[in-house]
Amino acid sequence: MKRSHCGLLLAGFCLLFALPQVAHAAASPLAKALGNLRWGMSELEVKNALKGKTDSAALAKSHVDFDGKRTRYDGSLIGEEYTHGNDESMLAYKDKDAENYLFFIGGELWKWVKVYPTSTFRGRFAETVKKKFGKGYEKNGEVNPGSGALYDYIEYNDRNTRLRAVDKSAEGQRYVLMFESAATARSGRT
Repeated sequence: MKRSHCGLLLAGFCLLFALPQVAHAAASPLAKALGNLRWGMSELEVKNALKGKTDSAALAKSHVDFDGKRTRYDGSLIGEEYTHGNDESMLAYKDKDAENYLFFIGGELWKWVKVYPTSTFRGRFAETVKKKFGKGYEKNGEVNPGSGALYDYIEYNDRNTRLRAVDKSAEGQRYVLMFESAATARSGRT
């Protein structure tokens, strides 16, 4: 085979393997929504990824271990988002739009919960979410297995992330975006 053909073949082969990754990254609105966050990050890596987006000292002070001792979050709107005695912990911060809760299992980021007041969406939560993430799958049921709490929600999935846009307006005047590591959610560790 001529040298020029080998070069073209090699370039085409490299392009073939590069395109799906680029296309996936560009096509996934879930990956874009995560910004600098990646599943499996340590708390230190998350703190570094959030530098400039929140008060670093407040973020560090927000650390909570869910080790069986009662916390101020147990009876709150996010109380069903974690499990005590599951090597789970959390960091919390507020940004201009929402309360943010970052959950770790075994020291690795696996869930990000954004809690918005209903006034943020002015009654157009589902419409706004669909505009950003696409049609999704409309469901009603438990978003956290075993919680007993039933909600209307829209679910989105890509190969790394599951997003549930949950209407908790009747219960707590809030809307919630729950981003979860698909691998961790499937593993049953939660």
